[in-house]
Amino acid sequence: MNRIRIIIILAVLALIACSRHNPLASNNDQDQEANTRFLLNASKYAEHQLKLPLSTSGTSGYVYKECMNNNKKRRTCVALYKEMLVYAKTKTNYKSLVLSDLTDQKVWQSLKSDYQTMYFNSID
Repeated sequence: MNRIRIIIILAVLALIACSRHNPLASNNDQDQEANTRFLLNASKYAEHQLKLPLSTSGTSGYVYKECMNNNKKRRTCVALYKEMLVYAKTKTNYKSLVLSDLTDQKVWQSLKSDYQTMYFNSID
């Protein structure tokens, strides 16, 4: 009897884990724009907290893009992601965000072009 309970509990936990939704995954343009803006602002926040240097154009927000494109040292990226998660906890729609959501390459590929456009439009 205990064995059956354990199997049922494990099955339920597996279903819960599989049904988790990435808040950055979007189905429409409005959500995609909001998610892109969130990522840019979260990167800016994290870069400021970590006292990372500004880009050559004098703006922040570029480090997340560099990390997702594998152009930064892993240690810098891990620290950036952690600070981005701190920022996420202050935003209602992103409080459930976890590290795997931020580093999801499939989601990044869907937001990458918009992120780059939004980043370049933020340069004075």
